[in-house]
Amino acid sequence: MTHTSGIRDYTDVPGWFQTIRMDRSPEDLIEPTKTFPLQFRPGDAFRYCNAGYYLLGMILEKVSGRTYADFLQERIFKPLGMSATRVDDKKVIVPHRASGYHWEGGALQNGPYISPTQKWAAGAVISTVADMQRAGPHFLSPLGPLKSFVLLEVRDEKASRIYRYRAIFKDSSLLRTFTLTKEGKISSLQPTEE
Repeated sequence: MTHTSGIRDYTDVPGWFQTIRMDRSPEDLIEPTKTFPLQFRPGDAFRYCNAGYYLLGMILEKVSGRTYADFLQERIFKPLGMSATRVDDKKVIVPHRASGYHWEGGALQNGPYISPTQKWAAGAVISTVADMQRAGPHFLSPLGPLKSFVLLEVRDEKASRIYRYRAIFKDSSLLRTFTLTKEGKISSLQPTEE
């Protein structure tokens, strides 16, 4: 998932934003993108695309014979002991569910409601800090339990995208920068000055 496919994102479809409160199936969200040509030849450029995650989720369901939510629960969340992590479903009562906020006109406000079906495989997983800490060592580092991970900066340059992040572990802290080339490869990973 290097965002170099050239596929048009469903969020680019005219009128999409007016539907964010509606529950929609993955097929319904992806269908309009089929009418658009590729934005660029695959591999020639980088452009973040939620539709790629949707297609991956659809493939996962087809191949596994399970729903996306069930597959993640059985194959990732349960084995890692992530008992408070799930694919979001607003119909389910989730104790201590957090709400999103955003800045508007210089003031912090409640974020607009977006149906979890609009995010689905592109970001509808909800979790807790404790569950993310349980998963961190399995995904991010041989340095021990992850206490926090903060993306500090994303900067686009001519042929690459540069990410700067801080990862804090039980006994250490890393401030690193990595460069993701337009081909989706990490070309450098280096310590970063404060």
